[in-house]
Amino acid sequence: MGRYIGLPPVFIHAKVLKLAEVRQRLSAMGGVMEKYTEKLILQKKDPTPALNALLALKVHYFTEDILKAVSRAMDHGVYDIKTIERFLKTHAQGRDAIKTLFDQLPDDEN
Repeated sequence: MGRYIGLPPVFIHAKVLKLAEVRQRLSAMGGVMEKYTEKLILQKKDPTPALNALLALKVHYFTEDILKAVSRAMDHGVYDIKTIERFLKTHAQGRDAIKTLFDQLPDDEN
């Protein structure tokens, strides 16, 4: 095997779900998310990456916090996932924060 000639292979680190599957998973989160998803689909030419990013927020944030951020975004007519992510970073405690809280060692009182 020698040198690769041609275009380099594309490496995809995260699995991109199909639109129907993403919609189903987001709709399972509640009515607010279902309404937001429908409006986002109407706003975007290709909504799949945005919906995947919205679903990926569940890795780092609790569903209740995501729904609160989505509800606020709908109130202001915002359909940008980065804006929702910034709101969550500012106003929500991430799942990682809770994990690190339990990973800390207690102080020795000697």
